Amino acid sequence: MTVTANSPTATVFDKNGTKTYAAHNYGAEECSVLFSDGGVLNVPAKSTASGAGDDTELGTLCGTPGDDRPGAPGTPVAGDITDDTVELTWEAATDDLGIKDYDVYRGDDKVATVDGTTYTDTGLASGTEYTYSVRARDTSSQVGPPSGTVTVTTTGTRDQPPGAPGTPVAGEVTSTSVELTWEAATDDKGVKDYDVYRGATKVATVTGTTHTDTGLTAGTEYSYSVKARDTAGRTGPPSGTLKVTTAGNPPVTADTFYPRSGGALATEAAATGSSDTIPSAGGTNNDGTPKNPLVYEVENVNGTLKPGSSTAFTFKVDAGGSVGYAQQARVSYDLTGDGTFERVETFRYFATDPVPGWEDYSSARQGLHSASGTLGDLDGGTVRVEVWSALGNGPSALQVGAGSVLTIPFA
Repeated sequence: MTVTANSPTATVFDKNGTKTYAAHNYGAEECSVLFSDGGVLNVPAKSTASGAGDDTELGTLCGTPGDDRPGAPGTPVAGDITDDTVELTWEAATDDLGIKDYDVYRGDDKVATVDGTTYTDTGLASGTEYTYSVRARDTSSQVGPPSGTVTVTTTGTRDQPPGAPGTPVAGEVTSTSVELTWEAATDDKGVKDYDVYRGATKVATVTGTTHTDTGLTAGTEYSYSVKARDTAGRTGPPSGTLKVTTAGNPPVTADTFYPRSGGALATEAAATGSSDTIPSAGGTNNDGTPKNPLVYEVENVNGTLKPGSSTAFTFKVDAGGSVGYAQQARVSYDLTGDGTFERVETFRYFATDPVPGWEDYSSARQGLHSASGTLGDLDGGTVRVEVWSALGNGPSALQVGAGSVLTIPFA
């Protein structure tokens, strides 16, 4: 946009968005140069000045000799007034060299620049008060003082914001989605749509009274509320808040687990340990092949594979006074929880001694028997531990809750 001034010896320099105003004053007294973008620069007599254009306007303007600012236009008069429009007219301002146009203000906001002495303001709210004034600009782009103000009120009833919708009700809830419905809000002119909030975050704008929020995390609590918007764009108060927990287990990010009675792998040890019975091998050789194993699992595990790390465990086992009952373990990884175990690691069995008391069966000491597949990052995955008797004719025991521990190679 070209910036003009009321003096022929004025200019504006714009470098990277920063404006510098400059002008020369040939006159015998200090005067103000007025720029069309609103900048004001005061210039001493018979001098050149520059600055940011933020000076306070003096009573004397530089300009072209004999070129005065325009006078104030007449106070606007309201003509036709409707629910959303106001027609304005005003008496022309006077200027020694002529009027170029008029700026029309609604309050402090300039809403139009027109050539004539009439303007119709549109897009207004019904039953609302507005104040108008006008300023003239002459052919030298000098802007004169404002006219008087006129205050008018549009016809009709002032639009009211909509009421609060009903508190959302949860329909179908899955591990990753929540279906919501709510009672419609009321409004004097009609409801346009609804904003749906998850906590403080707006997640959707819908025209009806239902929405299904997706991409959620299993086993996690979420809060929902709704706001209505009317046809005039006004937003009402929020509904009540619904709290709902998605189905399934919440994400697990631990790398250390403790077998528990009942088949779980817990992220914390119990205060005291207990024991599960490992069934007898029945006199058969089950080395490398689980037979009637104890099974422990944890689902919905997230983790990033740690390079150079491997599965590690220490399981407390005891066969009482029997010798050679061989407990064996397998650790399997279903990386995405889809039921397919991409990595299966079977460890060598541990032969018990005939002395009653817990013994350490560890991956570090026994080492791998076999492994298949490849490890990768866990994304909602499942980790499974199986413990069984590879040899022997009687049962043995596995300490659970505390004592036995598994560490997986994920962060």
